[in-house]
Amino acid sequence: MTSSVSSPSAPRLVDDPTQLAAMLERLGAADEIAVDCESDGLHHWRGRLCTAQFAVPDGELWIVDALAVPVAPALAAVLGPDGPRKVLHDLYLDAWLLRDAGLTLGNVADTSVHARFLGLRETGLAALLGARLGVPLDKAFQQHDWSLRPLAPEHAAYLADDVRHLLALHALLDAEARALGIDDAVREETGYALRRAVSDAENARPAYARLKGRQTLDALGRAALRRLADARETVARTRDLPVGRVLPNAALVELARRRPTSLGRLRALVHGGLHDDATLVAWRDAIVAGTADGDVPPDEIGRASCRERVSSPV
Repeated sequence: MTSSVSSPSAPRLVDDPTQLAAMLERLGAADEIAVDCESDGLHHWRGRLCTAQFAVPDGELWIVDALAVPVAPALAAVLGPDGPRKVLHDLYLDAWLLRDAGLTLGNVADTSVHARFLGLRETGLAALLGARLGVPLDKAFQQHDWSLRPLAPEHAAYLADDVRHLLALHALLDAEARALGIDDAVREETGYALRRAVSDAENARPAYARLKGRQTLDALGRAALRRLADARETVARTRDLPVGRVLPNAALVELARRRPTSLGRLRALVHGGLHDDATLVAWRDAIVAGTADGDVPPDEIGRASCRERVSSPV
């Protein structure tokens, strides 16, 4: 199924409080708005909200420079549960970034959840826009560092395109979900995804407790993983690198499982991470300390357990 798409309009860059107030007036008057966010998390230790993009049904578009203008609490009412419906695609990272910036999403719809429940094989935004609206989506800047300034015209065009057709896409997918009688299930799943993102952004659990595969480790492995995760955070913070570029999660768990203590063996096991001697020494020291610990502290065992899945309305 395809739909005609109106000619594109140029996005407005919002980088001062006066422009932000004018945008909020337009967003607050809409029944629904499209939302997308970008961060610098692929390039730095702790990703931060760099831009937020918005569109309304008549096609008007805004790009908020979140590094130039404070977004919290200004956007709280629009983005919260009492604001217009927010349409996003794969909302987890957007909701996480916004919550980390002091804003909590509510009243949301997620086109990626619609696509999965409709049984579509290709659920990425580019694939859906191409298949359903005949709109090509250029992903050339998918790994761009969005903390860099100024924003070039090609960057603004890329940011705008991620929200430009999102409301039209949602209308099509939502109609199909309603026709199949699965719209309630879609809303329930969207509510769960939103709660998980907000919970993770607020999560006080230790770093190792968020790693997939930790449940397969024995006591010594858990202790080593705890120390290794802390060491990775320290290296990442010191070098201002994403933790995944310092050492991928799977490699971190494997080191905890095998617990090598020679630099040669460590270097052989570290795939996709830093290989310099100073970092390898940090892994070795963490493994030695974890082995001496014997297990994680008793008061952390409950905090490290898996969260139960609890769905709630969006």
